[in-house]
Amino acid sequence: MTWIPDAADTIMAKPLKKFTSEEITQIETLASVLSQSQLADFFGISARHFRRLMERDAALRSAYKKGRANAIASVAGNLLRKAQGGDNAAMIFYLKTQAGWNEKTIIDLNAELPELIFKLQADEDDA
Repeated sequence: MTWIPDAADTIMAKPLKKFTSEEITQIETLASVLSQSQLADFFGISARHFRRLMERDAALRSAYKKGRANAIASVAGNLLRKAQGGDNAAMIFYLKTQAGWNEKTIIDLNAELPELIFKLQADEDDA
């Protein structure tokens, strides 16, 4: 015998929130300073619910991405202006992140040691 759930046994999922066009505009603005989790808190929904909405609603997803991109472009523009204006820290940061510069020290273990080290060791052995 198979069990067939009746209406009392089924769990009804809470319907997904539908953002208004004003709220989507607000999300675009807030996306520059808030994470998805923080945006969810702002709108009184769970982070998981917000992520599900982002997956399903192209306008919401687009607004969030556009807001993030605008903020990144603004900060990057300011960084570039500082670097071009002679700010050494900004120049170094820019070159490390955009031109592949790094501060790695490469030690060649196969290189010959300077002769001076051998002379010092020989002098110590004679003493």
